[in-house]
Amino acid sequence: MLLGIERKSCTCKKNLMAAKLQSQTTFLKSLDRYDLNDVITGLSQNLAKVNTSTNTRYLLTAQARVGHLYFRTYVKLFPTRDGIYLRRGRGHLMNDRYASDVINLLSNFGYSVRAAEITKFASDPRLNPYYGFMQR
Repeated sequence: MLLGIERKSCTCKKNLMAAKLQSQTTFLKSLDRYDLNDVITGLSQNLAKVNTSTNTRYLLTAQARVGHLYFRTYVKLFPTRDGIYLRRGRGHLMNDRYASDVINLLSNFGYSVRAAEITKFASDPRLNPYYGFMQR
């Protein structure tokens, strides 16, 4: 029974990650910029690996790797005059944890609004919205 649940959980995680990677790749391709080809290739390669993975630990590693790759590139899409920078650090150990530029502030606000909407809908069918998706 437990193996069946873990398999379904891994499949669900894999599908979510694949959709996210596909969305990020499509967005970067839509910009039609030559300097993004290496990043697009990296995302596409990780997408292929995620689609064939059956290991949750690999999915966690891939999620971290792809996140760094995508967001390092995302920050470079904005002119430097706007003062946008990549926050560096390791999770809760970041010194510059709070956003201080317009893009990060708007992104944080958007994520907060979306999280509130998801929490509202997830609470209806008695789901626990605070239980992390990647946890067991």
